[in-house]
Amino acid sequence: MPTNISSKLGPSVITSKVLASIRNHPNLPNHCWYLVAATTLAVLNQPHGVRDIYKYEVDQCGNGESLFVLRRMREALIKASAVGGVPKTINALLSLKEVTPPELLDEPGNPSLTERQRDIFETLQPRF
Repeated sequence: MPTNISSKLGPSVITSKVLASIRNHPNLPNHCWYLVAATTLAVLNQPHGVRDIYKYEVDQCGNGESLFVLRRMREALIKASAVGGVPKTINALLSLKEVTPPELLDEPGNPSLTERQRDIFETLQPRF
């Protein structure tokens, strides 16, 4: 019988057998399965499942791609917030952050990955 990955967090809807089945599905493009699974679990308000998916994918692909996987998952979760709601997305992102190694966290104040230094439209300061 497959074991639950998040056993210390309570029963998980995701098992390693289910993750392997989704990852090896023939109709999903490469590097896509974890986005579909993570956003689905976030919308279902199962944030601990999101961390299971991240850990499973990093174990499968290696640490060299963990930053790539992390950033794509965060982007997918943010985009899914329009459909699933912001509170569920926040829960999923916080759960994902708990298992993210410190060296992969984007620190506040670091330059943007797009290298954009400021907003395109400057906001005028109010004059009182």
